[in-house]
Amino acid sequence: MDGEKSLKYNIIHSLLTSDTMLFEEPGNMLKQELREPQMYNDIITAIAGGASQLNKISDKSYIGDTSKTNKYLQSLISLGIVKKEESILDKPKRKSIYRLNDGMFRFWYRFVPQNLSKIHLGLGESVYESIQPQIPAFMGEVFEDMCKQWLWKKNIESGLPFNFQDCGRWWGANPQRKEEQEIDILAFDAKNKQVMFCECKWTNERISESIIDDLVDKSAMFNYDKKYYCIFSKSGFTSAAMKKASESIRLIEFNDMYEVF
Repeated sequence: MDGEKSLKYNIIHSLLTSDTMLFEEPGNMLKQELREPQMYNDIITAIAGGASQLNKISDKSYIGDTSKTNKYLQSLISLGIVKKEESILDKPKRKSIYRLNDGMFRFWYRFVPQNLSKIHLGLGESVYESIQPQIPAFMGEVFEDMCKQWLWKKNIESGLPFNFQDCGRWWGANPQRKEEQEIDILAFDAKNKQVMFCECKWTNERISESIIDDLVDKSAMFNYDKKYYCIFSKSGFTSAAMKKASESIRLIEFNDMYEVF
């Protein structure tokens, strides 16, 4: 990867060109590290295609046997390719899902397989133009991880309203709305009954006040004495959203997180 070149250049010449090292890396790694590379390839493909629960991964990869699928998944977890994720605060742990943990594998399996013919014909630029509109959505999960790392850093530095014990994604049923919902990051201090709800938005549009209102509304289902809110945005906030900023509602732009611009 060349830091002096554009994102487009790096993607085309590293992942959408057939004679590059990164283009061949997923297949080579599976062949070198695992006995049944095709089976593992099918599992990774299933996860990249949207399957996240054990039974759905087993069905979509045509293995059928969940115990056998679980064995393969444990090998992929040990290699850092897959991660098992549980809804934070879920006790006992009943809502486990599996996601691709390695960013390069996540990109490759999302965008490369369906474009193999074009890539082998040297049409990497054409492939990039077709996948470019999907990159912001792909970055959503990446941005969540970055925000989580930022929160841990601030937690160590005591730069938050409270020091949290743990943080992670939450998903489950909202009894008030009677529907399944998600919260990007939930950080909590169970002893002192404090919690922070976070929304992470990687879009080219500024975040409106409705995003803040929706997060506050979701938080009503949690019984904590003190609630705080943190909205992370790639592109900033509308003037109406900025008026909602307070000691309990913090608005953070990407530029402020890393000071890269």
